[in-house]
Amino acid sequence: MTRGAPYRLSIVVSLSLMLMACSNPERSAEYKALDAEVASLETEISDIESSINDRKSDASQLSLLKDERQSLISQFFEILSDSSKRQRIIRELGVPACKQFQIATYQASGVVDGFGDDFWDSVYIRVSPADLIFTGPFFSDEQEDGDPDSLMQYSVDVMKTGCIEKGDREFYTQCETVDKRIINKNPEAFRGKCIKGTVRIAQFDSNTGPCAFQGYLGGGFDVRAQFGETLDPDTHASVTDCEWTKELVEDNFITFWGWGLGAYSYTTTNGGNQTVPAFKMFRYQRG
Repeated sequence: MTRGAPYRLSIVVSLSLMLMACSNPERSAEYKALDAEVASLETEISDIESSINDRKSDASQLSLLKDERQSLISQFFEILSDSSKRQRIIRELGVPACKQFQIATYQASGVVDGFGDDFWDSVYIRVSPADLIFTGPFFSDEQEDGDPDSLMQYSVDVMKTGCIEKGDREFYTQCETVDKRIINKNPEAFRGKCIKGTVRIAQFDSNTGPCAFQGYLGGGFDVRAQFGETLDPDTHASVTDCEWTKELVEDNFITFWGWGLGAYSYTTTNGGNQTVPAFKMFRYQRG
């Protein structure tokens, strides 16, 4: 009996501790874990409610902005219907916007080939939102549904100013004329730059492809260069659909405008290796 006393005492102590835990559940590990989970859920609910309220606010703000935009567009169309006001807008805003847009298209051709979405994205980042507003209709030959006659007339009048040709000329003046020996010494220094120069076509055959050729810068036989219509010289020979080279043949002497592509290394027909400056050409003049 005496040996069972400690055992009975331990049972009494254990029961006492359990009763204490039940009387004060906040001290239990289970309660603390549940409390932490509830707090986390309350925070998540608060974040969701805040996000919902933000979306409602954003939707309301967006609706107001759309209404304001439509109101401004209507006011703009009304202004364009006045001939004298339209001509002033064209002089002060339309022509500069048209020129800048044209310059941006040339600049984009130096970083993106073709005329896909990437190309136009590259154009748009080079013009301001205002330029887009006053340039948008210029290159559309057909009036879209809902466009007022005043907008179409605006486009016609802007095109009559010759702003696209003015943009062309302004861009061409930005192209550098560089000594051919300097280009040959370090073609990589002219990568991404617009270069104006002269070249005598030396090779334009089945090896170069119909849309690329090689020639000597400035004539002579000392600085050979590669010309094509893509930004990667390795793809020049694979391009087969083009219009600009149809009238060109070997021994033609032309003035060119093109983007510097750095150095281009290739294997010659006799098995040797040659490195020459390369260009993406986008315009030329014969003679």
